[in-house]
Amino acid sequence: MRHLFLIILVTLSLGTASCSAAVSRSREEYILSRDHGWIELSFEDAAIPGVPRDPKKDDFTLVAPYCSLSVSINNEPYLRETIYPFGEEPPFIVDSGFRFPVPVGEFTMVLTYSGCYPQVDEEKEQPKVVRLTTVIEKNMVARLAYDNGELYSEGIVENTVVTLDNIYHRLEALSKEDHP
Repeated sequence: MRHLFLIILVTLSLGTASCSAAVSRSREEYILSRDHGWIELSFEDAAIPGVPRDPKKDDFTLVAPYCSLSVSINNEPYLRETIYPFGEEPPFIVDSGFRFPVPVGEFTMVLTYSGCYPQVDEEKEQPKVVRLTTVIEKNMVARLAYDNGELYSEGIVENTVVTLDNIYHRLEALSKEDHP
């Protein structure tokens, strides 16, 4: 029975996705080896306009092929991702999410979002930039949401995701039970 429990825990931990696309693996491992919490960012933009293929005709609409998203924490880049709009007709939508570790303490997150609003004329799109300051405690998850131009907190909750640390502590406890 215990072997089955261990196999399930190891499978779950190996099946989790990488934490970040912009922070180097070495930096991420450093953060994870110290007191840390997590940011869970949900991202939604449901107002992406279409652009007529030919500005003189309004018979066929194009959508931006992709959008760019970057997140920095206290001026350190944490996340750089390409996200993709979808839908059959305008307004198109982007619906995505990310989870990554951050050191314990107060931080200011800056989210920069661009590329989803293609321009018909020569004017270049200005990226949307939003900021949020919050505090993260050890083993807590700051649930943040970007929704159609606004960045806000949905609260801070305890981290319940299975990690290698969780598995290690459980194995250590099982070992002590078997060999008192």
